[in-house]
Amino acid sequence: MPDDDKAAPQRSASASWWNPWDDDPDEPQPLSPEEFAQRWNGPAGNFPRTRHLRLTLGVSGIVLVLATVVGAIAGGGVGALGAAAGVLLVVASYTVTTLAIAWADRITPHMVFAVGVGVYITKFTLLAFVLIAVNNAQWSGRTALAIGIVVGVIAWTTAQIWWTTHQPQPADKPAEKSVEKPAEKP
Repeated sequence: MPDDDKAAPQRSASASWWNPWDDDPDEPQPLSPEEFAQRWNGPAGNFPRTRHLRLTLGVSGIVLVLATVVGAIAGGGVGALGAAAGVLLVVASYTVTTLAIAWADRITPHMVFAVGVGVYITKFTLLAFVLIAVNNAQWSGRTALAIGIVVGVIAWTTAQIWWTTHQPQPADKPAEKSVEKPAEKP
């Protein structure tokens, strides 16, 4: 019979499901249903990792229309298609990244980096294949596509920077003041 001190450590009920051999209480643990709901819904009942999408998608929609019109004026139907495709590629790329990171954060914050890098590698690999195929096809809308991509990146990034800088920051919140009641006079 082994000594109690030398017995193999038993796995606690709260041990991490993704690391069954580690019983360290400092390791990340699965979220309780309440913590899960709070992380997903945020304090105001909205999705904290996707709140910027309303603004960025709105700005991107306006830029899509403008790029399509300018592309049509400058290059006809092919120019309009190229410019629109460029903006749509950017919108799809950024939206997929946002949703993937929100999903990972919803599960556990420790997945955010791995999912973010995985999505980044996947989408830029696919983008490279698309751009190589477009270039090899000698499509006449290549220039409009490239301009649409640049304009889409600038529009989305600017909108997200504006949104981020106009959100209340933790340092902007007023500190809670402890108010002590004056002692009553006897």
